[in-house]
Amino acid sequence: MPDRRPPAACRLRSCRRQRRHGSDDRPFPGAVPVLDALTKACQGRTVVTDITASFASGTITAIVGTSGSGKTTLLRMINRLIEPTSGAVRINGTDVKDLPAVELRRSIGYVIQGNGLFPHWTAARNIATVPALLGWPEDKIAARVRGSATARLPASRSGPTLSRTAVSGDTFMQLQVLQVDAHLSFTLAVFLLIVGKILTLRWSLLRRYSIPEAVAGGLAFIAIVTILHMFWGIDVEMELGARDFLLLVFFAGIGLNADIRALREGGRPLLVLTGISVAFMVMQNIAGVAVARAFGRPALEGLLVGSIPLTGGVGTTLAWAPILETQHGIATAMELGVASNTVGLIAACLIGGPMAAFLMTRYRVRPSGDRRLEIGATHQNPPPLDYMSVLWAVLLLDVTVMAGRALHGVISLTGVTLPAFVSCLLAGILVRALLPGRLRGRVSRQWPGMRRAMALLSELALGLFLVMALMGLKPWALAEVLGFVTVALAVQIALTLIYTVFVVFRTMGRDYESVVISSGFGGITLGSTATAIANMTAVAQQYGAAHAAFVVVPLVCGFFIDLANAAIISAFVRVLA
Repeated sequence: MPDRRPPAACRLRSCRRQRRHGSDDRPFPGAVPVLDALTKACQGRTVVTDITASFASGTITAIVGTSGSGKTTLLRMINRLIEPTSGAVRINGTDVKDLPAVELRRSIGYVIQGNGLFPHWTAARNIATVPALLGWPEDKIAARVRGSATARLPASRSGPTLSRTAVSGDTFMQLQVLQVDAHLSFTLAVFLLIVGKILTLRWSLLRRYSIPEAVAGGLAFIAIVTILHMFWGIDVEMELGARDFLLLVFFAGIGLNADIRALREGGRPLLVLTGISVAFMVMQNIAGVAVARAFGRPALEGLLVGSIPLTGGVGTTLAWAPILETQHGIATAMELGVASNTVGLIAACLIGGPMAAFLMTRYRVRPSGDRRLEIGATHQNPPPLDYMSVLWAVLLLDVTVMAGRALHGVISLTGVTLPAFVSCLLAGILVRALLPGRLRGRVSRQWPGMRRAMALLSELALGLFLVMALMGLKPWALAEVLGFVTVALAVQIALTLIYTVFVVFRTMGRDYESVVISSGFGGITLGSTATAIANMTAVAQQYGAAHAAFVVVPLVCGFFIDLANAAIISAFVRVLA
């Protein structure tokens, strides 16, 4: 409390199975508390002062303080065992003062310091109390508490056993989620990436259409968790905290592999791609608004199937959905935005490779033949690696990520908001360009091997990031808005394909570099920067390197697109409100 699992239980098992027995009997399923300026004064002394916090589902929060600092008082205010002096506790947006106290407490597991067991009842009777209150049938309760130890009284049991007994009673209120901790989530991501690699090597169709290996493994996982949800009522919650760091490592590698000369050559393509991307974002929103009006929905909902979730991604959705909900009355803003982003991300993963194959064949574009890839290795010629090259590459990537974080902090102080991965990309370019002379000589001797090592490490980081991104998706969450989102996203995907063939490919030069950029354009406008680069990497592994594309696309995605999208969204909101 406020976590959904006591820390002691979390340490006992790395993966705890929480299974639904029939329907979810809790009055407020999935309840997550939000504290708003919570204060409690007692006998003239303030015990808890102005606490404001929110807690994400599936996370663990530790409240640390000395004895008498108000920890227990704070927790008791959440389920109204103690009433606050001022402030509010909200469950799913509703003040707990407006909720029936009994139903509220049955929806929030609470294990107190003294274990909370009735000393004159057996362990079985203690465990059965909550499910009996929830109306479970006797045979189900008996099956759950079966065991010889449950016939003993609390006084005859050890302290840890008493805690586990108390936790057993608590978990009846939340037996529908399979919680997977960070270590197991990361291990599963590695396994899925291996599965994707094996599928890509064995199925020539995946290679022919340059489907990223991470996508093959990630979609297999989505299929499994969807089956678990639909047929057994089990939801899988992954702890994916490593995902963001992997993205920083990936873009640090992109920056380190970028040549200043290639950057100079990329000046015009950078401006051109930015211009056509901005024009497309306007078209995205016009199309979204048109579909919304065709469905008889508010015009502003069109932005939630337009550039907010598709070009902007999850971050932009989380920023704009509350504004559209509170200021403009779009009650399902968050659901629409997240649903659109989910469908767009999957679509972006699948259209990039086939798009490149179509353009290569239709316009007879010749591959570059350059096997010096920024990311990964070609399918035909895996590169030789040596110990020192890998070690130097790991060190340089780590130093670059640290430099990128420092640069991000400095940029933030100026009031400019940039994604952290852009700072790591710029840091990589600067680190390579500004290496001290003596160290540069050492790096130059190791550089051919280091470049190969960094390419593989970058591919590994990107692959794991994309797998984790797909592992976090929940397709069943689209059910409530399925019809509208399906039609809107079908329109957006068709618009992307047409625009890529007739505008992006032709404007960017009708050559191999433009093919690679075109394969990533779906990621720019439907998914994420990582999706764009994953598609481009798969194409480069099949047909050869495209050095300018791997510098231009990340810069457009990470800097220019975000700034332009913010202005475009604001303009549409003003016009449509």
